[in-house]
Amino acid sequence: MAWIRQDGTLQDAVEETKKRTLFYPASGLPEGGASCGEEAERAASPKRYERMQVEVTAFRSFEAAMREKRRNPEKRVAVLNFASATNPGGGVTKGSSAQEESLCRLSTLYPCLNTPELKKSYYDFHRQRHDALYTDACIYTPDILVINSVQPLYEMDLEGNLMAAATHTGLLAGITDPVNRLRLENYEAEAYYNSGVLLMDLDAMRREVRPADIFDYAREHADILLLPDQDVLNGLYGGQILGVDDSLWNYDARRFDRYLLVSQGEKDMDWVMDHTSLLHFCGKRKPWNHSYQGRFSALYKHYQRLVERR
Repeated sequence: MAWIRQDGTLQDAVEETKKRTLFYPASGLPEGGASCGEEAERAASPKRYERMQVEVTAFRSFEAAMREKRRNPEKRVAVLNFASATNPGGGVTKGSSAQEESLCRLSTLYPCLNTPELKKSYYDFHRQRHDALYTDACIYTPDILVINSVQPLYEMDLEGNLMAAATHTGLLAGITDPVNRLRLENYEAEAYYNSGVLLMDLDAMRREVRPADIFDYAREHADILLLPDQDVLNGLYGGQILGVDDSLWNYDARRFDRYLLVSQGEKDMDWVMDHTSLLHFCGKRKPWNHSYQGRFSALYKHYQRLVERR
């Protein structure tokens, strides 16, 4: 919740979802007073399908939803929450980790369920039944924001390369990349890659990467290695690395203004929340230090507290 409280965009999104949330009592469709927000939608008769396709996969709930959205970008995708009928978010605030708790940790779902209206009409109702049976009542919460999956990166075709990685050179690429090629004596590399996030073909690396080569290169270039692990990575294997978009897979948390400038205003905070999967807190200033005041510090501290509760 900390990262939502400190981000105005997320707060607005939560309030909009609350307004449009619908409660379906066990008796059927919403009736007067059953909706949970002043501007809640009115549901039409449920659409019936003669044919339905069921697919069994190993994806997590939101990953499967994102996959379906990529297949059908013009359609809206719903995710079934195997919800507790007595507690908003199940045991998410106590560190439990079943399906509903995972959905709440990865999205804005929890504050949309934890409202006085739903407490009265849904959760208190089931608590007062004093039995283990759930009713058919359900809650529809539209437009939940999801922190993005790394599944597309994991499934990426490496196109015969050993690894995939991103570069952080940005506006200075035309200057620094040639300098790094000359410095590291790797003229085949297309860029200088950051070692913070690597997708690796382990079978290919076991065949081609030799520890002796790494030690030899480090000894021979000891006087020019500035970032030793990263320099060796680029010096030996830079020509076998597939470049990926750093704004998606290795976002330099120090460079929000740079991303915004290069994208001509497109990659603002909303874009980051919708698209970026991995934030990289580069440099000496780290968000686990009390004095850190970076733009994404609240987001980091939110996940840090979730881990500490488990």
